[in-house]
Amino acid sequence: MFETREIERHLIKLITNNKLLARPYIHKLDPELFSGIRQNIVHIIISLFEVSPTIITETLFDTELHKLFPNNSQASEIQRHITEWNLIQNSNATESIDILFEKLQERKQSEKVAKLCEKTLEFLQLGNINDAVNVLKTESIKLDSNDKNNKPVINLLEYQDVLDRINDQKLNPDKYKGLQTGFPTIDKRLGGLFNSEMILFSAVTGIGKSTILKQIAKGIITNNYCKNVLHITNEEHREQVRMKYFSLLSDVDYFKFKQAIIDDAEIEKFKNSIKNISSNQYGRIFIKELPQFSNVTEIYKEIHMLEQQGFPIHAIVLDYLDHLSPVQRAWSENDEQAKSAWDCKGLCVDFNIPLITATQAATEVEAKQEKGRQMGKLDVYGSSVVFMRLIFLLVSLTMEIMMKHN
Repeated sequence: MFETREIERHLIKLITNNKLLARPYIHKLDPELFSGIRQNIVHIIISLFEVSPTIITETLFDTELHKLFPNNSQASEIQRHITEWNLIQNSNATESIDILFEKLQERKQSEKVAKLCEKTLEFLQLGNINDAVNVLKTESIKLDSNDKNNKPVINLLEYQDVLDRINDQKLNPDKYKGLQTGFPTIDKRLGGLFNSEMILFSAVTGIGKSTILKQIAKGIITNNYCKNVLHITNEEHREQVRMKYFSLLSDVDYFKFKQAIIDDAEIEKFKNSIKNISSNQYGRIFIKELPQFSNVTEIYKEIHMLEQQGFPIHAIVLDYLDHLSPVQRAWSENDEQAKSAWDCKGLCVDFNIPLITATQAATEVEAKQEKGRQMGKLDVYGSSVVFMRLIFLLVSLTMEIMMKHN
């Protein structure tokens, strides 16, 4: 009970102290998730944000309290709320908001299960076996309906919820944004990176696919609050990838890291850049090197291991698709690539996160046409794969990278 109370306090503190953070998360604040006096506080927060998204100060909170408890006889209630508010503001929130939401939902679900068990036990102690069975059946269905993996059947002729969402999106665009990459070209064309989507870059050798993928990973952690990226490399050695990320994050030339000719001033610059990212509640980039022609089951394992360590993954960068083998046996090179793409798409859906990867484009006209046919089949296997030929897009992104370095 004590830990649940602290989780509730941490969540409220994070949302009320950061206006940019509150915008995408305020809609997830359900007063029913909170207990006791904190339920009233959440109601106040939601009502204030409906009027104007802002940081909620103690003065503003006190004003709303007096509206909620206008009678002088309720002074003790006001004081109780102020005391709780001070405890919230003095709490030390060390975990990300996504983890806190997940923990709170799990604990509330556990409480419901415990109450169901108590209710069933009461009937059994009275000898009412049929009543106990009926309670288990009906109440367990309600519990299962709250499961995030239980997806309801959709009636296509019912559309009011879609219109409601469209209207809400017009009023609150920040709430529906995908992960921002920091590249206007990508963020404008795609609207950001959305959950369960797979983004496939295709270009000839040497044009900069791997560099773009690393730039996107960097952009995700620096342009979104506490969003972690898992970089899967099956082409470059993990230390090589690591040094390239150090170069991107510190703006120190990669070859200076590689050849160990980095001077003291650049070392200090590098250390400060890492310290800045660590102290500003940015996300993390995790690098995992896989042997060539491994399959996605290895990626599943890594995501689960990181989640157990308290690091949820919000996006995957795979460099690159052509070195990935399908889980099921393939009968041709085309079938192998299509099945690998389908496996990646399944990974996106299972974890509800975006995946960004790259593939090799053919260089000869005839080969390009064949590659185009293969890519068309990829889209059949991975239904919402977003496929872009980067002849012009990579040029514009490369120019953006050069501008960032300049």
